[in-house]
Amino acid sequence: TVSGTAAIIRQYFEEGYYPKGRKGSGAPRSISGALVKAILMNGAQTNNVRGVDNGGGKVTPVTAYDNTIGFGRIDLSKSLYLEGYSDVQAKVWDRQVVVDGAPRRFVVTTDTSNGCTFDKLSATLVWMEPGSAVGCTACVLNDLDLRVKQSSDNTIHYPNNLKGKDSLNNVERVIVPDVNGNETFTLEVEATNLDGPKQTFALVVTGCFGGVPNTLDTSQNVFDADTSKEDKDDNRTSLIIIICSCVGGALVVCLGCVCYRNKRRAAAANMDR
Repeated sequence: TVSGTAAIIRQYFEEGYYPKGRKGSGAPRSISGALVKAILMNGAQTNNVRGVDNGGGKVTPVTAYDNTIGFGRIDLSKSLYLEGYSDVQAKVWDRQVVVDGAPRRFVVTTDTSNGCTFDKLSATLVWMEPGSAVGCTACVLNDLDLRVKQSSDNTIHYPNNLKGKDSLNNVERVIVPDVNGNETFTLEVEATNLDGPKQTFALVVTGCFGGVPNTLDTSQNVFDADTSKEDKDDNRTSLIIIICSCVGGALVVCLGCVCYRNKRRAAAANMDR
């Protein structure tokens, strides 16, 4: 469950697993709710979510950030570093403060020297919003924006599959694909038209940052090995074939009966003559 995973995330920091992925290797930390949320949503996966099963064999297609799956399903192996048992390493900034007109910048460089093979960089910004007016359409009172600049080609990556800033949500995630080792990224958090003098936020970024590779065999996990859609398609095809065969067989029998009856009638008519 989400609540159980959130509890594990808190335990991870309180028992000093961060940042080296071993218990007691780091200082105990009490993290904010915003950081827990950022970690949960940063590692969420949408790439192998095939659709929503509405029953009756109907699967509704879904896409990332839609109203059905949102950021995706939670996945701790892509959220926090556990030495030898996760795909990524994480860097976090908690209870950070930003003010209007003074962007905050955080620089990270990927490192695959110890065998990490993850080829994406994911960064998520979360802040806690005050309550908005009932019936609002633009409900964000403190508008923060996340941008990620990739130094190798100066590309600016925007959040939530958008081509520009997001002014509607208080969670913003940027995913950069096809990332290599020794690439530098600048994460920029900017505030626009704050409702107060400042806004506190949490930021997390995951990727390869010097960790070892995942030794777990996840090839048969329930999501990657899920063939239910194909099985349903096969079953549906088989059912259609059976129904068509039965209908076809019934038609052949009926036609045979009609032909036999017509022959009987013709023979009887010849005998009457």
